[in-house]
Parts: sequence; structure tokens; C-alpha cells
Amino acid sequence: GGPATAILSIDGSEVAREILPETTRGKFSFEDTFDIGEDSGSPVADYSAPFAFPGRIEKVDLVVDPRG
Repeated sequence: GGPATAILSIDGSEVAREILPETTRGKFSFEDTFDIGEDSGSPVADYSAPFAFPGRIEKVDLVVDPRG
């Protein structure tokens, strides 16, 4: 429930960084999942789910660092 830094990296290179002043304490809907390659939950923009990615995703690394 505190602040966090979100970093988006592509192929090992940082492409975006944002300070999040607040985060939730893990209260997420069971239907809004962390999808890879499609959005099967609630859309975050103007499109219809599942909106599958047509390309190939070689690898996904998710790093959760409690130090921020």
C-alpha cells in the first residue's frame, strides 16, 4: 500500500519509468489477471477482450522488488 517505481524494459533496455505514489495491498479481482499476450479480463482501453497479440513473445520477466 505504499509508493512504488514501475519500470518497463524491452530486451533488457529501460523504455519507461514512473513513480506510483500509491499502490494497493493485493486487492485484485479474480477476473482481472496478469495476462501475457492477451487481455482476457477488463479492457484498459477501447477494445474488446481478449484482444490477442498476434506476434511471438519469446520471454517475460516479472521482477517484484520490495525495495522500490
